[in-house]
Amino acid sequence: MKLTIDCQAIQSKSSMNRGIGNYSLDVLNSILNSHINLEITLLLNGALSFESVTQLIQQHEKWTNVTTRIWFPLPETNWSDQNPRHREISESLYLEVLKSTNPDYYLLLSPFEGFDEDICWAAPRDTFSGVIFYDAIPAVYPDKYLTWNESKNWYFAVASKLRKFNRVFAISKSSANDAIKYFGIQPENIEVISFGLPNHFFENSKVKVSKKYVLSILGEDERKNKTNLLMAWKVISNTHPDLILRIVYKQSLSERASNEKFIQENSLHQKVEFLDFVDEDTLLDLYRNCYFTIFPSFYEGLGLPVLESLALRKPCLVSNRSSLPELVNDEAMIFNPDSPDEIASKVLDFISNENQYLKALEASDDVLLDFKLENKERQISRMLEIKPANKLESVKSVPTGLYFYSILPPIPSGIASHLEYLLHALHSAIPLTLISEDYIIDHYLCKKCMHRIPVQNVGTHKRLRRSDYLQIHNIGNSEYHIWQIDLVKKYPGLVIMHDGYLSGLVWSKFRKEKNLLGFLNYAVQEASNLNFLDDSYLQEPHKLILQEKLTSHFVESSTAIVVHTHAAKNLITDEYCGPNETAVKVIPLVSEGELPTYVVSERKNIVGVFGNIADSKMYREVIEAWKQSEVGKSGELILRFIGNDMTDDFEVLIRQSGTGVRIENLGFVSDEEYKKQLNEVSFAIQLRRSFRGETSGALIELFGRGVPVITNVDSWVEDYPETSQLKVSKEFSSNELVQKIDWLASNIGEVITDMSVIAARIESQSNSTRCVDELISFAIENNSAREFMPVVQLEKLITKFKAQINKKETINEVVIQCLRSFPNLFNKRRILVVLSDVQNQSGAQLVNALRELKNKIVDLTQIPIFVVRKLNTEGEFVCVVDRVIDRKVLGVLQDKNFIIRLRATDLLIKSDSVLGADKNYESVIGLIQRELSGFLAE
Repeated sequence: MKLTIDCQAIQSKSSMNRGIGNYSLDVLNSILNSHINLEITLLLNGALSFESVTQLIQQHEKWTNVTTRIWFPLPETNWSDQNPRHREISESLYLEVLKSTNPDYYLLLSPFEGFDEDICWAAPRDTFSGVIFYDAIPAVYPDKYLTWNESKNWYFAVASKLRKFNRVFAISKSSANDAIKYFGIQPENIEVISFGLPNHFFENSKVKVSKKYVLSILGEDERKNKTNLLMAWKVISNTHPDLILRIVYKQSLSERASNEKFIQENSLHQKVEFLDFVDEDTLLDLYRNCYFTIFPSFYEGLGLPVLESLALRKPCLVSNRSSLPELVNDEAMIFNPDSPDEIASKVLDFISNENQYLKALEASDDVLLDFKLENKERQISRMLEIKPANKLESVKSVPTGLYFYSILPPIPSGIASHLEYLLHALHSAIPLTLISEDYIIDHYLCKKCMHRIPVQNVGTHKRLRRSDYLQIHNIGNSEYHIWQIDLVKKYPGLVIMHDGYLSGLVWSKFRKEKNLLGFLNYAVQEASNLNFLDDSYLQEPHKLILQEKLTSHFVESSTAIVVHTHAAKNLITDEYCGPNETAVKVIPLVSEGELPTYVVSERKNIVGVFGNIADSKMYREVIEAWKQSEVGKSGELILRFIGNDMTDDFEVLIRQSGTGVRIENLGFVSDEEYKKQLNEVSFAIQLRRSFRGETSGALIELFGRGVPVITNVDSWVEDYPETSQLKVSKEFSSNELVQKIDWLASNIGEVITDMSVIAARIESQSNSTRCVDELISFAIENNSAREFMPVVQLEKLITKFKAQINKKETINEVVIQCLRSFPNLFNKRRILVVLSDVQNQSGAQLVNALRELKNKIVDLTQIPIFVVRKLNTEGEFVCVVDRVIDRKVLGVLQDKNFIIRLRATDLLIKSDSVLGADKNYESVIGLIQRELSGFLAE
């Protein structure tokens, strides 16, 4: 295997004297020592110090299987020079150099290098790739590390590229969780590795236990928590005046002066010593001769000083934050870093208990096992595994463009605004054509760069559409989207479902036409061929839509589904997909970027309600609660609605609100005025009927600004638990809402502080570049897939069928129960294709069960079922074969609404597929055409 390793982290000045440089070097040396059979190319940056290049070449020239390749970026490639063209060209050069090494595997030792150095990198699209992830410090503390816009833009631009790697290697469990939380790394793509501790730390040498001093390896960064440690030492020195605290780190002149001043003011002379930077031999001696060590940091990706201490048989007391508790495994050695008193108490308890010293060392043995040479070798082998592609997957063509089906501004809808925020990043990433209902202008201007984006109306699109374009449907829950219902079926693609059920959209179609009979006919066709209707559906159509899952075709017709909250994903997977979650992805709603921070002095005495005024937004409940609240009756605040009035009684309710109560409606406003209102409200009230939505564009726009919002949308509390104090029950009482309004008005200052945390998260997670990158990658990944939901439902049906047959129930009863349990599986005329191997026992059982079930289903539903079976080891097949349908027969089948192509049939038989890359697909195609010719002729 050919492995190419990017070594810029080891060369970088910002990393050479940090844990990242040491960790990267240990990974590199471990690979070289463990895998002499690999062809390895080290990519070195010639623009960095000549010394670092020479040193790395000399260090590794002894390895005959190692080649060093020096490349040169353009001058002024660093991010801070505001020269994106230089970076763009340099990244292209990097990719060309990387491509010339012809790697099977590309490993990036550290992604977050190069803000103020001429460092850049680019992950190759067609090469298996891995990256080491160290920490999320800037994302966790944006107010300290990302106060400058350029550094913030650089950081999140780099972070967005992490999702392009096949494997992300986190240096601790805590770091892995942060990668998932802050950067959206998929849990299945991340793995924790244990490196960073060079082997010579484990060399057995005589360790001298001195009780003269305690050692702490810190830094100038506030995160290292030096001040609280010094305050704790004041307390410790009262009872142990001879015990010295030695602190090691490189100090600037101002830092040294500050330390000296602190020691003088707190009478810590001869009790605390600052040793500045020391070489490695001196550091090892300090470890060997100390009493124990202490590491009070607020946040670490790993904590190498802790490991170094333990490897040299010195216990370490640590803070209870981030990764540090993972390295100690002993509660007696862990403290709250915010409390100098607790730090002092833990140290004094440790000193007074001699048994604890040995106990702490014993606990560290298990931790150190992961970092020893023999385990590093096993980890390297696992890291360098390349998972082969599924041989059953059809070849995925690279799309040349994107059709994006959506309503467009000036339609007064949050979904139209969602597109507006995506637009620049979309057309920058891929050639884009917008599809909208009756658009009569042939282009739409991107507001950010004034680029003319082609627009087609539905009729034009039918004539001009191309087969090599991706398709994304942007669908919400209102009558604005009625025109999209049939297009999803006609042009299957990725569907962005802004609401999980879309029940309001389906009902709107028939309500607008005032066609109840049409709705009931539609319901019968969509639910099943069996009659599930009762009288109550006439009074409550949503009951029918929800109970019979009449919106299932949005899921069935899609190649994949994107939702904006985990609650919506759970709804989709539970109601439609069962355990098959891979085709449903959470991508946050996009925020507009560069949102202003909540500043009390800039806010006005206004409580906002944003969005179209409709029953689903619970406007009656809001008005009634405002009239009853103390703050509403006082007249100090105005309740202001900002949105189209789509009701018959809203204005009447306002007029009847009574004296002193101030309520007004601005109606639909321009984008500029809408943002002005968002920036002026003191707080907001955003409510939704539970069956009409799982998220809201207004919520992200408000929370992203740090504006407190009273809401009953459960999904937001799940994804943003900091908002739980602002939530009312899904089906709240009037009194509950009244109390929440008065409470928030009285506690606004305290709540705003909490909201700043949410605003920072939204800014990092919901930027358009990141969201578009995820959206397009997910669309490409699922581009050749079709109708994933029936795969899981069929598996559940077969399982239930076999279980009930074993209970010796009659076959007719079992089939009827199955049809009632899985109406959506049999609600249209379609072909079910099942792949099986009769040589395999589970495959034979499946075939037998299906054969028995098939005849009854065909009798009741007239749906043909074809079972694909392998007849012998020579690869002869009877009937049709899954996955190859969409290669050559697609033109014949495309317009047939009854085809299901099961893309994961191995899920049904729980064994390896019987098809491999060596099978003759041409002969199978012939079988497909012959077997289906009679059926297709209809």
